[in-house]
Amino acid sequence: MSSTIFVTDRVLPEGRGERTGFFSRLSRAVMHSRLQQAKREVNLYLSRLDDDELEQLGYRRSEISRDVASHYRL
Repeated sequence: MSSTIFVTDRVLPEGRGERTGFFSRLSRAVMHSRLQQAKREVNLYLSRLDDDELEQLGYRRSEISRDVASHYRL
């Protein structure tokens, strides 16, 4: 009778995939938050430009207007 032994350094709960540590998840969340904030600020700046300037930069007003309005409180 032969038997096979599998040795792993991690025990993963079934169906959850690879687990990450607290600080790894925290740093990903912070990076994601900062990226979203930067996108909002760029879109806010672009929304203040006129259509000719936007066209020179390669943007259309419809692309940036949908991302600006709902993120800022007045």
